[in-house]
Amino acid sequence: RKTIGPAITIEMKTQYLRSVAKGIATVEGRFIKKGRSINFMESRLFGDDGKLAATTTATFKLVD
Repeated sequence: RKTIGPAITIEMKTQYLRSVAKGIATVEGRFIKKGRSINFMESRLFGDDGKLAATTTATFKLVD
């Protein structure tokens, strides 16, 4: 795991597809594109049953 330093959120959108009321939720995140100052990310939340419960996309600006 690598960190990229501090960043400012430019935009973030979350789509909730279903609830996760019990069990352990798992989140997977990845960079869609890494730029010199702007980064695009995506994350997915899965319930204990393995079904997709939410998805988020975000754009961040790195702070010097």
